[in-house]
Amino acid sequence: MEVDSPWSRLGFGNKGKSAEAEEILLLRDQVMELSKLVADLTIRIEKVERVEEGPIDNVFGVADYSDFFGEEPEDSNEDSEVIEPDSSEETNEIVRVKSGFTAPPPEEVEESATEEVEPIGSSDDTASEEDPIEKEFVEKEEQEITDGVVEMVEQYIDNNNAILNNQLKKKIYSDIPVNDKIKKSIKEALANHPRIKSHKLDNFRTLYYKGESPDEEYAKAFN
Repeated sequence: MEVDSPWSRLGFGNKGKSAEAEEILLLRDQVMELSKLVADLTIRIEKVERVEEGPIDNVFGVADYSDFFGEEPEDSNEDSEVIEPDSSEETNEIVRVKSGFTAPPPEEVEESATEEVEPIGSSDDTASEEDPIEKEFVEKEEQEITDGVVEMVEQYIDNNNAILNNQLKKKIYSDIPVNDKIKKSIKEALANHPRIKSHKLDNFRTLYYKGESPDEEYAKAFN
């Protein structure tokens, strides 16, 4: 009678554990992918809510099958079972798919809102398409900052006779978020101001004043 060597059984029990570990890793990857999809859908829903000015009751109005489960399955030989609604009652059509899930059809969303929903893609693609509502808000905010700074410059000139362009940040808007675009707008507004005059002293300095002579106003302000 042939006796199996005890060494031949070493490591045999690890096969089941290895398969379980691979399955756990696969499930972990699927959970991470679903988490990413949920985060992307949350961002899309928030953007649509800003357009609609209200919460979205049905997530299927801004998402489809591929957003949850990737590519849609190919058509098989088995036809989907469709339950026709009773003609005597007004009910929503429910489609039962053997290989999928059961859900009522999504509520209709206004066409203008669906066109503004950005598709899920790379961050570079989404960043290139700026929300027109957000853009309008930013432009309005930048204009308000420009108008406020110009008004403060005029008040400073009324009290101190004149101010140099390189003093604006230190004396006027040191605590205000001013980017390059706003700086350019401030410069243009001061150059076209009906009461404030500008005089270029050199390649780097411009004097803003209100009097008749820039030299006299400069002397009053800095001497």
